Amino acid sequence: MPNITELKRRIWITKKSRIEASERLKKKNDLYQWVSVYYSIVIVMLSIWNIKPVDNGGNINLGISNSSLLLLIASIALSLFSMFITSRNYQERYYNLKSNYIEIGKLYTKISQLENEDNNDSKQVLQIEQEYNNLLALVENHETIDFYRIIMKADEEREKLSEEKLKEIKWTIKKHDCMFFLSNAIFVLVPFFSPLLIRLLDFCMNLV
Repeated sequence: MPNITELKRRIWITKKSRIEASERLKKKNDLYQWVSVYYSIVIVMLSIWNIKPVDNGGNINLGISNSSLLLLIASIALSLFSMFITSRNYQERYYNLKSNYIEIGKLYTKISQLENEDNNDSKQVLQIEQEYNNLLALVENHETIDFYRIIMKADEEREKLSEEKLKEIKWTIKKHDCMFFLSNAIFVLVPFFSPLLIRLLDFCMNLV
């Protein structure tokens, strides 16, 4: 018969880790949806601003300016980005993980009640373990960063680790958070560099 205390610990860690994983996917989905809307608005505004039916001399402008070319490239890039986000299924994966950790939470309640009984039924413990293994196989596993966050929040789990391992975990979490912040900042700031990109495109075109 599996150790009921250890099985309870595994179920608890898995439940908490999958809660972290689902929230991480939800944040990504919300971020990328916001980015798609943000860039769509920026491209539309720049397209309207860039409309110049006549040049400074009053002649009809039939050519394609570098800014128009840049907007065309940005529109294509946005379409590809939207296709990529759709293929990642962040929202669906979030709901799948959420349903999964709710079911695992029910198992945790069941095994907690069983642990408080004087005589543990070995068949019930084995059944819970089998249900737990089945739930693990239903959806994608959580990532290491999700597990690390739970370890740092749980005093009992954190006390089991060496100082070196704790430093490694803290560094991994910090690096992950920094990368997420930088990606957000880049998404927001890129449109403000569009004039520089247009000048760079002008320079490249003059070299041809």
